[in-house]
Amino acid sequence: MADYLTLELAKEQCNVDFDDDDTFITRLLDVTEAAVANELEEDLENLEVESTLPPDLIHAMYLLLAHFYANREALIIGVGATIVPLAYKMLILPFKTYTVK
Repeated sequence: MADYLTLELAKEQCNVDFDDDDTFITRLLDVTEAAVANELEEDLENLEVESTLPPDLIHAMYLLLAHFYANREALIIGVGATIVPLAYKMLILPFKTYTVK
């Protein structure tokens, strides 16, 4: 996959200026795009405008990728954290289609 995100911009988002993690970050490109498509329950291609995704959706994907890069485990012990609700979710929610099942 990895059609919308680039290694160069992913490294910039993650504040990475070395090449040691390029393989890991490259895997995260695919993981991030798949995760967003799954959350939206939509093929990303269907959200394209003039052959690309809207910039706010792409930015949301970079935020998620940086989260995956910084948090490589499912559980962190001994660290306080707060969810920033106006970041990823705020950017992605306008693209979600809700259906009643």
